[in-house]
Amino acid sequence: MRTQTNSSIFGKHGIYWSRWFCHYTQSQTKLANLLRLLKDCVKKKDAAVGTQVRELITRNGLQSHPLFAPLLIRLCVISRLLQDAQDIFNALVEPEPPSWYAMLHAYSKLGAPASSTLSLFIQMLDCDVPLHPHAFVDAIKACASSRSLYQGIIMHVLIVESGFESQVHLGTALIDMYTRCNALQDAKNVFGHFTDKNVFLYTALISGLTQQGNVHEAIALFVRMLKEGVKPSNVTYICAIKACSSIKTFDLGRLCHSQIVEEDSYLWMDDVIISNTLLDMYGKCGSVEDARCVFNVMRIRDVITWTTMLEGYSMQASQEEVFYLFQQMQQEGIQAGLVTYIIILSVCFDSQSQTKGKSIHSVLLINPLESNIQVDSTIINMYAKCGNLQEARKSFDRLQVLDVVSWTTMLEAYAEQGDIEEVFVLFTQMQYYSDIEFDKVTFSPLLKVCTKVGACDWGRYVHSWIIERKCELEVVLIGALIDLYSKCGNIEDAHQLFNKMPVKNIITVTTLLNGYTHLGFYEEAFSLYVQLREDGFVPDHIMFNVLTKSCSNDAFEGDDKLMNQQTFEHHDDHNTLFLNKVLTRFITHRKLEDALDIFSQHAGQHKATWSSMIALLCKNNYCYVVLLLFEQMKQQGIKVEAPTYVWALKACTKMAALEQGKFIHVQIDQNLWQADSILGSTLIDMYCKCNCLLTAEVVFNRLVKRDVVAWNSMIAGYAHNNDYRTALIYFKSMQHVGIKPNEVVYISLLSSCSSRGFINEGLHLFQSIELDVLMKPSVGYYHCMVDLCGRNGFLKEANDLLLTMPILPDLAAWMSLLSHSRTFGRVEIATGCYQNIVMLDESHASSYELMSKLYLDVGRVDDANEVQERRKQAHARKKSAVAFIEVNNKVGIFLVGGRDHEQYQEVSCRLQNCYKYMREFGFIPLVDSVLRLNNVENELVLP
Repeated sequence: MRTQTNSSIFGKHGIYWSRWFCHYTQSQTKLANLLRLLKDCVKKKDAAVGTQVRELITRNGLQSHPLFAPLLIRLCVISRLLQDAQDIFNALVEPEPPSWYAMLHAYSKLGAPASSTLSLFIQMLDCDVPLHPHAFVDAIKACASSRSLYQGIIMHVLIVESGFESQVHLGTALIDMYTRCNALQDAKNVFGHFTDKNVFLYTALISGLTQQGNVHEAIALFVRMLKEGVKPSNVTYICAIKACSSIKTFDLGRLCHSQIVEEDSYLWMDDVIISNTLLDMYGKCGSVEDARCVFNVMRIRDVITWTTMLEGYSMQASQEEVFYLFQQMQQEGIQAGLVTYIIILSVCFDSQSQTKGKSIHSVLLINPLESNIQVDSTIINMYAKCGNLQEARKSFDRLQVLDVVSWTTMLEAYAEQGDIEEVFVLFTQMQYYSDIEFDKVTFSPLLKVCTKVGACDWGRYVHSWIIERKCELEVVLIGALIDLYSKCGNIEDAHQLFNKMPVKNIITVTTLLNGYTHLGFYEEAFSLYVQLREDGFVPDHIMFNVLTKSCSNDAFEGDDKLMNQQTFEHHDDHNTLFLNKVLTRFITHRKLEDALDIFSQHAGQHKATWSSMIALLCKNNYCYVVLLLFEQMKQQGIKVEAPTYVWALKACTKMAALEQGKFIHVQIDQNLWQADSILGSTLIDMYCKCNCLLTAEVVFNRLVKRDVVAWNSMIAGYAHNNDYRTALIYFKSMQHVGIKPNEVVYISLLSSCSSRGFINEGLHLFQSIELDVLMKPSVGYYHCMVDLCGRNGFLKEANDLLLTMPILPDLAAWMSLLSHSRTFGRVEIATGCYQNIVMLDESHASSYELMSKLYLDVGRVDDANEVQERRKQAHARKKSAVAFIEVNNKVGIFLVGGRDHEQYQEVSCRLQNCYKYMREFGFIPLVDSVLRLNNVENELVLP
């Protein structure tokens, strides 16, 4: 059969049509191939190949083809060629919808002005181009970047009218737009509209809340997201960690970290952005160790990684770590940026680190990265902190452009050094620059230096300069002026300035209170505080700190009832601090009833206040009250912890109340005192001081950890009971197990040698202490040696030791030698001791008494009377002695001359009967040691 040719198919013009068909087929194939190539380049974002394909399309005149035009515009977006995209779009006579969408996306992606994007969107509406969700996304982004809330609301309305409100990517864009426009409630409404919330919606709202400062709400939303089982993305984690970082919430930050590790163990190691965010969070939360752990396992480290780690160390003022890490950074070939150099310069704050700062300054001078105000100011500040004002001034004078930051930094440098002359010379020069705007930052160093050197007149000049030029007198400046006037002694001017303030804030109030306290006007400070509280002013912890200086000062004699009524309105941490200070004041001034009254009204169930009160009472020897409060604490169900037990046991030790101590011991959990070395040591000390050495040994042997405190308690216990040999055995055992004795251990042994008269052993021990280069000289060692020599009659040697010891002798050492001098009748040595004691403390009553007795012993009555007269002039009152006795688990307290004890009459009668029986049996008291004066009838009795 004959095959039919192309000619026969197309008739008599078969050859023509055959050629046309082949050409058409080839052109369509070529068109399809170009289109496929173009789509492939756009999909793969291959700008290099895409440029060649674009040239082919242009040569074939296809750039305005409706299939090619939108793809070519998207290719221009990949190549970041906005103008080329604009040219392609403008060449279209009637752009198809895809071309409109592509051009809108190009404007949005390549950073065109938001007005251009929105203008193009309006043209789309005018041309009746069908609206597409992606077009709305680009338009909403333009509204967000320009903070155009009104236009954003219009877009939202159009989305709803178009029926696109349920699309998640549009909801995400709307949330971002509303949060950027600070319309948080609208953002939450959009978020709440979606019943099935995904990670993109959560991330958008968490990010927006964090950016607007609603950090706590952002963190709460992140926690809710986890509870609802929505898996966070990398961006979500970054937003959540940034939120934790901004408020320094370490625990939640660590929770985010652990959540990331739980989801994917290697995610945070491989994702440099997440790792950098973790570094920043740990650094700002003060946990630079955790930051370093993250840093060490990171697989990718960029300049931001190193800079963030350096910043973390700089915030901790870890100068050596910053320099070491910077050296590592350079060794790994990481190019430092401006921020990196600023961080390094910020830790160069002493003469040793100035060399490092100079080297970085040289690098910046040779290879300037870019002109940066912060870098210039940091360099000036670096030299100023290192005390090199000359280099600081050279750096300042080298600047091409002087702005307010540079001027202020140089002013701060001179102010920090107290160079008031240079400060005001520079300030005068600064006034010639018309473009400089003076503000609170500029005036602060001026007022600071005036306050520092007490130049009140210069401060008044600055004050008048501010008023004359109608500069805004901000709160910070008012506070600085109040501080200046008050510290210069012009408290009336300070108060007058304070009264003129329309609204008083915490800064100025605290500054004025501090001014009154600084000048010693404690009662006025407290009166001002009371007045402010009546006006509804709520203090902060800084104000409480200032106020406590007034109320705890000996010169303050304010109304105690007023203090009690006005100060404590609610119980918080600041009030607790103040309450403890007030209680301290009352107890140290021996106003026990007032202290207990305030305590009973305001302590409540606050465990820390009870513990502080018990410790305070014990330190001031109100030991019987300690046991009463301790019992009340138990009765009220307040949990007693180890420190409180320690103070209660110390009170028992001071009173030798063994049965009470045993009772408390029984109440302590065995595991607690065995594991807590301080509590265990206190038990040992209590049993030793109460002469129960075997029980003390049992406690010692049951301790889980025997530290130096526990060993010392045993050594001191045996030393206290004059058993030097056993104390020495424990001392050697302590050294054998590798525990180095401390000062307290040596003093205990020396005291034991002194009380037993073991002079050779004491001298040997003292020599071993002096040969130990690690042991610092202590007045306690010399005190013991003086006592040891004095007891054995070596008074000259004891006196020489005091005069040649490497540290100044204290009052106790001189008193010890004075006492022994009186025993051995050595007037000349005693006189020297007495004179030194009076120089140290003129009101020390025992020194006058001992010296008087010694003069009477040797028959120098006139000298004895002279000493007593001097005692009277010095108002040297001897504190009444206190005696404790434990009977039937109850502690009785007796004061010399006291008549307040409930059984006083009964005890007095029994004592009188005892005296009567003693006389009847021939027991006569020895009166040789009793003070005898020239005129016994007129014997001086001091209160």
